[in-house]
Amino acid sequence: MSRMSDHERAYLAGFFDGEGSVGIYTRGKVFPVMSVTIVQNSSPVVDALFLRWSETLGGSFYKRLSESGRAKLQWQATGANAVTILEEMLPYLILKREQAELCLRWESLKSGVRRGKNGRLLPSEWTTEHHDLIRRVKELKREPVLTELPERLEA
Repeated sequence: MSRMSDHERAYLAGFFDGEGSVGIYTRGKVFPVMSVTIVQNSSPVVDALFLRWSETLGGSFYKRLSESGRAKLQWQATGANAVTILEEMLPYLILKREQAELCLRWESLKSGVRRGKNGRLLPSEWTTEHHDLIRRVKELKREPVLTELPERLEA
């Protein structure tokens, strides 16, 4: 069952298609992490939206200053929270749909990877599919593909 109304999910997906990012990143970790992020200029409306979304779907948000000194708000989620967010938006995504689908597939493959004594996923367990998914998501970030419009949006 969805945590948000269809209207809210469609709005979030549109916002994310325009301003968001989804990817699989290493950032110094042995095993990459899937991350969903939206960065936007801070305003009372954006602050309220990010608070609502983080309370409803998870993740965290914080303010930071841009190089120009303008307040930016960033909402970010990884792991299970990122999966929840992508699943909520997926029916409405247009520009980032394929990236989201690939990231969800990558996340589902993690359950089949053995963990070391420290609980971390072992890179030696990666399959060709793990690597192919990461490569394809990076390619789509450079050149997004317009997927079919959801039926609700077709004329």
